[in-house]
Amino acid sequence: MATAGEELELLSDFGLNVDRLSKGSYYQNLLRKQNSWWCRPGFGQLAQYDSTLAYPAPGNARTGEPLSEYGYSSSLGSFSFVTDFGHVQILTLLKGNSFTGNESYVGEWRDLYSLSIYDVTTDTRWEEVLHRHTSESKGVALDMPDFRGAYQSGSSSNHGIPGNNSASWVTSQVSSSAWFTVFEGLVLFGAEGVGAHVYRPASFTEVRRQQLDGVRANDWHLGYSESAVVSPLSPADGLFSEGYAYLSVDAFPSPSDVAVLGDRVVYISGREVFFSDVLRPQSIMGRNIDFVPTSEELVAVESLQGVLYLFTKTEVWALHPRQEGAIAAGGRLHQIQTDTGALSPRCVLKSRGSIFCLDDQGIYVTTGNLVFSKISDPIDPFFESVLSNPMTNYYQNAGWSNLASSQPRISYSIKESSFAHLCYDPVDSLLFVVFPEQNFAFVNQDDAWVIWNFESISTNTTGPVPVEAKRGIDRPWVVAADRGVFVAGGVERYVPNDVTVVGGDGSALGLNPSSGSYYILMMGRGGGLDRSVAAEEDRRKMNGRYLPFGSHSGAAGYGYFYVHEPVKAPLQYQLPTNPNPKDDVYLFPVSVVNHTPGGVWKASLRLGYDNTEWEPIYVNDTVSLQIDLTFPPERQFSSPGWGTISQSATHQARTWDGAAYARGGDELHFDFSGADGLVDFPAGWTSSPVMNTPTHAECSLFWFPMRKKTANSDVMGMGWKFVRAQLAAEGDPLENVVVYAWQFSEAGLRYSNDEPAQPVDWVMQSAHVEYPGRQHKARGLWLRAMTHGAASSPLFPNWIHGVLNYVLSTDFKGWVSQIVDFTGDIQAVRRFSNKTPIRSRLKDSSGAMKQKVFGSDAKWGGSANSSHGNVLIGDEEWNELQVSDRGRGASSTWMLFGHIRSRAESLALSSVRGLYRVLGNRRRRGR
Repeated sequence: MATAGEELELLSDFGLNVDRLSKGSYYQNLLRKQNSWWCRPGFGQLAQYDSTLAYPAPGNARTGEPLSEYGYSSSLGSFSFVTDFGHVQILTLLKGNSFTGNESYVGEWRDLYSLSIYDVTTDTRWEEVLHRHTSESKGVALDMPDFRGAYQSGSSSNHGIPGNNSASWVTSQVSSSAWFTVFEGLVLFGAEGVGAHVYRPASFTEVRRQQLDGVRANDWHLGYSESAVVSPLSPADGLFSEGYAYLSVDAFPSPSDVAVLGDRVVYISGREVFFSDVLRPQSIMGRNIDFVPTSEELVAVESLQGVLYLFTKTEVWALHPRQEGAIAAGGRLHQIQTDTGALSPRCVLKSRGSIFCLDDQGIYVTTGNLVFSKISDPIDPFFESVLSNPMTNYYQNAGWSNLASSQPRISYSIKESSFAHLCYDPVDSLLFVVFPEQNFAFVNQDDAWVIWNFESISTNTTGPVPVEAKRGIDRPWVVAADRGVFVAGGVERYVPNDVTVVGGDGSALGLNPSSGSYYILMMGRGGGLDRSVAAEEDRRKMNGRYLPFGSHSGAAGYGYFYVHEPVKAPLQYQLPTNPNPKDDVYLFPVSVVNHTPGGVWKASLRLGYDNTEWEPIYVNDTVSLQIDLTFPPERQFSSPGWGTISQSATHQARTWDGAAYARGGDELHFDFSGADGLVDFPAGWTSSPVMNTPTHAECSLFWFPMRKKTANSDVMGMGWKFVRAQLAAEGDPLENVVVYAWQFSEAGLRYSNDEPAQPVDWVMQSAHVEYPGRQHKARGLWLRAMTHGAASSPLFPNWIHGVLNYVLSTDFKGWVSQIVDFTGDIQAVRRFSNKTPIRSRLKDSSGAMKQKVFGSDAKWGGSANSSHGNVLIGDEEWNELQVSDRGRGASSTWMLFGHIRSRAESLALSSVRGLYRVLGNRRRRGR
């Protein structure tokens, strides 16, 4: 007679509970809602950006040293908030190495800090490179009329380097975590060695490169001096300057953290606390400073209910400031914790009336009663030794490791926590404790702990395969604002394989230094996948600079041609005279600075280019040699001078192949003449025979269209080669002028169709089931689950594990034996891969049962004709799934796991009940 069994609920409301030698329950990438555990949504990409200071010269322009990489090198932290005008913005402080100018003679190579501002609401971005402002020049030898901003640099002056008695760059020295604080609608931010800065929220319409302008003279300069959006928090005297001394530039602190206390800003530096005047964060009295007798320097500060909480790495102090009058310092100070502290400013978080903090012993919270309670007991092994990941013990399919690929992380430890930070999402009550170096976060929800990791260990190869981890998200910074959870990831490096050749001579350009970028992701945007990407979300600009060509020969002054950075035209762009709309069109703007009065009578601009990788677009797609130029309104009537009616050596926009004018030649020839005879100019050209171009002013001429020949090739330049650049006033001979041509690059491997996407790997491992002194047999599971089924075309379709898989192990064998090392069954370990996660609920006309999912026999019925479908109404289905297996021992555990490999896949568990039959007494011998 069969032994009766009993059912036990294995799905716990409390998630991770690993503070035991038997490892305990383990929950990964799960989210608690509707009294069930759901696989968390994927984080899909919003945008990816690199530095606007990119400058890929073959080497350091000043020292001659070879250049191996440029752009962003590391992220110091991100912060999200809602502006006063209702926009959600994400700020990221980045460190990197770049050239500060757009041309080799103005600017220099420096390690710099950049604040990247991404506006989620408008999907736009702005970058500010931190630099000294003229407001910091108070007290120097120069008078105010002689102050110069960095961006007042031009072709004849460089105000962007030290020693010029002007603005200079904030050079990066350390890589510590940044701090951010909102005060009266402004964002104060900084980091060790950076000082305090302020961001004044603004909305942006377009991105502008932040390079110094070294190609324009003062007469036609762009007109920038310095930023008003981001500036240093420069000290200033306050309201009581007649009675009290205020801190000067030299005495103003470089804070390690900042907090807001009522209408004041509080800074900490070393062991001192600085109170600003009310509503004047830049004004600090000499009397408004408190000293805290800590054993170590202060690292973080936060306020709650009128009390300042001051943190070192091992202590917490409470400071009750004075509440009345101009002086806040001198209040009551006492130590409240001697074994609790904070690792950094980002490891202290105030949210919903509580303060959370993280140190190297645990995670703590206070509600304002001056007592910090530990909330991390279930995950204590992370702080005391290591916390192991059981999922890696079951991979791969008879796999092995060659150690050449990225290896999955098998354990987590507090030892890697330099950039740890806290974040809180009030919508789902999620407390994130993030460890970017280890690519994971602890998530606490309603007192339940779960691990969210940002890597996947599935591959697309069948049979024995090397172990490999996919990390499409690297070093995540988690932030939350206005019902959204975001990740700022990176830095990600792109190493090009430049195939550009110089037009006319075929020599290789060879610009192969790698560039650094970062990306913004949003939870839920990617459906079930992490790092899903569409083409318009990869906005890396790569390198860019001007190359100078030609020389001046005229006595009347200097003239210039400019070929500026191109504009990417919309898809299916219609050029003026080509009959067929085009994709992937780049429009290169050409402008002129006339060096003589009276306008331009004749002009000639001829440049070689890489015709192996680029092609111009002609007036038609078959026989025309004329490039299809686009003219601004003020140049429409003079456009025949460029050969739009008929072409000649002086009226043309054509390509030359070295022997004749031909389609696809390796030289661009743009020639203009206002002379009569060859061209019948329209009567509307009121300035005929010259173009109206004021002297010493930059004037637009036209845009010429180009397309890349090979979509996936890396071209790090245009292969420009100088041929000719000349201008002439009416009746004068052509004179040589200078041309500045933008060295435009286009990476071939930009993301366009989920290339960096990866599955979300979920795990639910139960606690060990034991019957003291008795053995038992685990016989099966009953699952109450909701899924969308398994996708027919998932990521990594050859991977043997699907949405739902399981492992049953007894007597702790799940942590001792690894299926990765064995192709058959292992004693006391049972595994089932790729269980069908959904039941058939629909019967077709032949009587066969079908699944009610997309792409199957299920069809929605139409309201006009019900015979158009066989489903009138539906909802997500909850199914009872049964797993039948066996395992005998003194203890047993079930691990359910899977991979969400498609945007549409999903899984939720509301019940996991195990069936057990209690058997005889325990064996006398052990394992």
